[in-house]
Amino acid sequence: MDDQNTSRLGFVTGKTTESVQYFRRKRNRNRLAASLFVGAAASLSAVATIALGASKMTGAEWLALAALIASGLATITGALEVLLANRKLWHINNTTLAALDELQLDVDYRKTDPQPLTTAEIDALYQRYKKILVDTDKAWVETFTPK
Repeated sequence: MDDQNTSRLGFVTGKTTESVQYFRRKRNRNRLAASLFVGAAASLSAVATIALGASKMTGAEWLALAALIASGLATITGALEVLLANRKLWHINNTTLAALDELQLDVDYRKTDPQPLTTAEIDALYQRYKKILVDTDKAWVETFTPK
């Protein structure tokens, strides 16, 4: 493989590695946010249920107020989770990571061939990389486009 093709392949593999790192960070952040929203909403709902039951059993009116507040916060938390779409973004990032990992695996496998990569092969790998990013951008836009 000549120096120009080596440089071009290095560009594609370097960009792929950068993108994998970027999408892993985003995936982990969205997974954490989705988990926190779901956990918070479930916990607040449980607190509301327990406080409501306890208020009936003990006659303590402040527990009914606590149940009302917890129920309202659970509703807000659930709405924020839907609005921010962390679960959907987590899925998009996982799909993107799988496509990038597949691209990297194909590059690594092709490099085991004693025949050097051609310019056309490197260009095709770069086009695959760009398509992965375009598909990801489209999925993000669709997530936040009003329906």
